[in-house]
Amino acid sequence: MSRTAFRWWFVLIVVAAGLWRVVYVLVAKHDEPVVGDQSYYAAQAVTIAAAYANLWMNDGLLMSETFAAAGVVAILLAVYVYDLRRSNAMAAVAGVAVGVAGLARAELLLLGPLVVVPMVLLAPSNGRPPQRTTIRWQHVVVSGVAAVIVVAP
Repeated sequence: MSRTAFRWWFVLIVVAAGLWRVVYVLVAKHDEPVVGDQSYYAAQAVTIAAAYANLWMNDGLLMSETFAAAGVVAILLAVYVYDLRRSNAMAAVAGVAVGVAGLARAELLLLGPLVVVPMVLLAPSNGRPPQRTTIRWQHVVVSGVAAVIVVAP
């Protein structure tokens, strides 16, 4: 798949996911009473991601959400850079990003096997000479070791 096609598919998926959430709330949840935490989160909803309060409201607080959001962005950026320049160094950067995000929220460590590993093993060659399977597995090991080194202390 070409980069242009990938970008269009990516935009389509993001828009569809956003529409799905809005339609779900308007159709399936429109008549439920708002109680407890729901009132807090309902007050924060109905906005676009760039201005979504949960992404910035905790910046002044000593909570993990700020670092978790930054960690997810770092992982996605590292995987994107890895796709552009596949090397042990870039695999290590992706692993470090997973490890750092995991320090903020332990469940973000799952992005290693769910995002980084498939990206490394299944990424298309995009017109470049295809990588040998042994090199891809080497990159998986490097990223995994880098993540473990970050969270080990």
